[in-house]
Parts: sequence; structure tokens; C-alpha cells
Amino acid sequence: MFKRLTKNEGSRGSAAEVWINKEQRLIKKYYKVNGIGCRGNIIIENDQQILEHYWKTEIYWTKKFKKFAPALLDYGIEDKSFFIVQEYYAPDLLKNYVDKTLWDDYPNIKNDLIEFFEQCKEYNIYKFNHALSNMTGKNGKVKFFDFKYVEPRTISNRVSEIKSLHMWISKIDKDLVTILEKMI
Repeated sequence: MFKRLTKNEGSRGSAAEVWINKEQRLIKKYYKVNGIGCRGNIIIENDQQILEHYWKTEIYWTKKFKKFAPALLDYGIEDKSFFIVQEYYAPDLLKNYVDKTLWDDYPNIKNDLIEFFEQCKEYNIYKFNHALSNMTGKNGKVKFFDFKYVEPRTISNRVSEIKSLHMWISKIDKDLVTILEKMI
């Protein structure tokens, strides 16, 4: 049974209403006008065209990053809302960080991030939102999700990408920020 995700930490709930079926290990995201974000608020991005763009971007890059993203199982349109279904892994890395289990559960996290950023460089894109709440994992390997903001590399976008490193990746390892900055 799917239950809507609610939490007080992490994501602000900008574009998708998130539902989780823990028994079947599935997550379903609805990109819909007036959707309810994970903090119980109306989603921030509340325009049908923008939501469709985010949904299409999410699908495209989830497929491209097949090795790095939870498996995309289904997607489509239901009652004027766009949806995707993916494998669900819990917890997100923010929970691991708060519980101080990040390095125990993901001993190769630095290598996983470096490999992911190398792939971003190859695709000539920036992801922007590298929040720990937008990462999870399976069998000790980091998995990335929430690709809706991906854009091509430009000088102005580089500034935002570097900011995201300092805001979020620095929590994992400050030295990692220096390594990754060289890739962007």
C-alpha cells in the first residue's frame, strides 16, 4: 500500500508529491498542480508546463544514469498528473548522515560521487541539487535521484553547481568538494 511521504527534514517538496510502498519497495512521484510536498505544503513549482518539463527531465536523466539511479519501473499520465515509479531504497543519505552511519553503510561514497561527477562531465550537464536527501543507496553503492533540475553546463550554471557542492557535498567530506570542483 502506498503512503504519502511526510518528513520534517531534507527536501522542501518543490515539484512532486511522493508516495512510498515499503512492502513492495516502490516509490511513486506525482508531478501535479497543487500536489502536496513531503512537508505537507503545496508544492512550490505549481505550473502544469513546468511540472511536465521536470517530469520529462527526470525520466530522461534517470534513464541516462541507469547505473547511478534507482531503477525506473513505470511512468505516464494519470488524471492530468505526470507520474514515475522507481525502486525504493531507504533511508536517504541525510538519515545516514544524521545517524552517523554514512561511512559505515557507504564506505566508498567518495569514489561513487567522483564516478557520478565524471559521468556528469561526460554528459556536459550539472545536476545542481546534490542534497543528501536526494541520494540513497543499495548494497553499499550510492544511488542518485531527483534529476528534474539538470541543465547543460554554462558559466552561470557552474556557479550554482559549485554552491551545491559547498552546501551539501561538504557534509560528506570537505576534501571531496575540492576534488569535485575540478570536474565542474
